[in-house]
Amino acid sequence: MASDDSSGDGGSTDDPIAERSTSSKKILVGAVVGVLAIGAAGVFAVTQMSGGNDGGAASPEELGEAVMESLDQEDMLGVIDLLLPGERDTFSEPAQQMISELTRLEVLSDDASLDGLAGFDFTLEDRNVRVEPTNVDDIVNITMIADATAGINGEDLPIGDLVNDAMGNDVDMDEFTTSESGLDFEVPMTAVEEDGRWYLSAFYTIAENARVEAGFGDIPAEGIAPKGGDSPEGAIDVMFDGIEQLDLTAIIAGLNPNEAEALQRYAPLFIGDAQDALDEVPATLEVSDVEYEVEGSGSTRSVSIEKVTVDGRLEENGESVTFSATFDDGCITAEADGESFDSCVLQTEGDDLEEILGEIDGLDEFRTEMEAILDDYDQPGITVKEVDGEWYVSPIATWFDQFFAITEALDREEIDQATDAIEEVFSSVTDVYEEDFDVLGEGGDFEFEDVPASTIDIEEFPDDTDVDETIPGETIPEDTIVDEFGESDRLYQECVALPTAEEAATCMQGHVDSGAMEEYYMPIELRFLECGVGDVVLGITPEWELSDEDYTAILLKANECFTGLIQSGAIEDFEVPAEYLRPECAEGRNPWAFGAEDEAEFFDRWLDCIYA
Repeated sequence: MASDDSSGDGGSTDDPIAERSTSSKKILVGAVVGVLAIGAAGVFAVTQMSGGNDGGAASPEELGEAVMESLDQEDMLGVIDLLLPGERDTFSEPAQQMISELTRLEVLSDDASLDGLAGFDFTLEDRNVRVEPTNVDDIVNITMIADATAGINGEDLPIGDLVNDAMGNDVDMDEFTTSESGLDFEVPMTAVEEDGRWYLSAFYTIAENARVEAGFGDIPAEGIAPKGGDSPEGAIDVMFDGIEQLDLTAIIAGLNPNEAEALQRYAPLFIGDAQDALDEVPATLEVSDVEYEVEGSGSTRSVSIEKVTVDGRLEENGESVTFSATFDDGCITAEADGESFDSCVLQTEGDDLEEILGEIDGLDEFRTEMEAILDDYDQPGITVKEVDGEWYVSPIATWFDQFFAITEALDREEIDQATDAIEEVFSSVTDVYEEDFDVLGEGGDFEFEDVPASTIDIEEFPDDTDVDETIPGETIPEDTIVDEFGESDRLYQECVALPTAEEAATCMQGHVDSGAMEEYYMPIELRFLECGVGDVVLGITPEWELSDEDYTAILLKANECFTGLIQSGAIEDFEVPAEYLRPECAEGRNPWAFGAEDEAEFFDRWLDCIYA
């Protein structure tokens, strides 16, 4: 590779639909508040870590016990201190910046702190640690087991004004105050030994799960050795060299080992097959004329690619196609097979955005508003870090730096302005949609069979589309099905169109067995027809037409069947729709059969129960 490097330093309503929407909003807001607060607690913990602390534990058993003891004391600092040192290094600095940004943007309150983790109570009793060795001495899998009691006090959560204002005065934080005991706490993690101490590792946990799921063999005793550059620019050169040679080993070796240690350790399991597949690609590449700008100091730098040229050749069907692309001064120019492209002089022809969406008000204002809000956005380059004397590309740090570059360009007032602008545009989009596609029946429920054929303008369909004017009740010819979502979607649609659940299940299973359809396309109700809800999932027996007695009978049969399959290990509980797992929540009624006076209240109560 030729390189030319240069561097420098609301109120109540009688409307059931509105009531249901309000309740759903409250549930969603509660979930968001919980996630924000829990995430903030972890951030607080990392920012309080003292330098030079080795952390970890003397054994895997002690490690698991230490984790649960820290959780029992609501001591997130103690949990973070047990992470693999490289992972602590990866997240500690971004965490410090995160807490600052969340507070500045008023997502968190100013008095939020690590002490006591206000608003949370977590107790673990009858604790136990199960250890599963692997084929290597320095990696084990541990499972932490306990009886848990968890509680949240909504009024004490460290929520800032931005979140409070978004929720509005009609949301009472007391609604998010809850406590539940007798919970099963069973958390599997992977532990790694380093310098005689055992540590938790999020990345090794992901790698171990992937290894087991893919059916790979033993964990390699040694992985790919990290190999970085001798300078910040050299770290990018290492990547370009790997890309030129289509060398996966070189690319993985050039990643920051603090972030990619687990990937580098497990890479020998898959690198051979992956490289063989890449070697079959009939292409050659050459990267040249590279110019950089480097900013920052110490062991972390930001490298911006100011200019780069990529030349290549692609062999296909006995023919050779050459191409060349250059990035320079923010513009991309490219040539291939006699065609040229220049991103900076590209002009849209025909309908532009305003012509396509001309009826939507506020598009120009929205664009202008967003440009003004982000006018001080300073896009960072690729983040590289020095580890043990060599420089490496850091994908996770790069993502954090890109994210913070956006948040730092915002303030609370600008967030409010952006929210108002987005709401105005979407409101206009909704108005246009309802005006142009006004086929909603009274109450807002769309029923295709209620649309008079005369309201459909056949002339608006493409000439090659065969559409019968009596669309309601008719079947669209097979040759009009557009396979824009892939072969599995097309095959799925063919199968569900069959007249019985048995035929649909046989059809799908055949496609799955042949490899033509992805397995996850087949609903669990069709995988196990014996559970009695195959006709329901296909709409052959519409749920909303069932009486309370008929729905309850089907529900109880499905519950008994799916529960037995879960207990036998044939399926996992998360694969089964929630309504089948908690039949008592239906109270002997059909929640899909609308019309009762307490319909909205009952439906909300049912949802809360099955997803509790």
